Amino acid sequence: DGGAPASGASGRGLRRSLGGTGQKAADGFATLSRGSKMGGAKWRNMAMAAGFSGEEAFVVVNTFKKIDADGSGSIDASELEHALRECGENPTKDDVNRLLKEADKDKSGLIEFNEFL
Repeated sequence: DGGAPASGASGRGLRRSLGGTGQKAADGFATLSRGSKMGGAKWRNMAMAAGFSGEEAFVVVNTFKKIDADGSGSIDASELEHALRECGENPTKDDVNRLLKEADKDKSGLIEFNEFL
């Protein structure tokens, strides 16, 4: 797949950013999202407007919520690193910072939901 830059930190973006190992992370994120309560109809609608199917939007929203461990509505570097490790990846701090920087379009140092898409 050539390791093209990610458009966000979702499973799709991670697969592109991390190359072949990103599939493990994408699969892990899908596993993280299972069993979560659905909520955030606004986020679900945003995901569907971005081109995700209803089922994909459900996974994206719940994956974001799982990664956002403190419930702040955004993902910081430590939450991203923890999620990657939970998925069986072993990212360096540079890897985490690179992924965060690629996804962080407003340069806030955080990944908000619209950037996660």
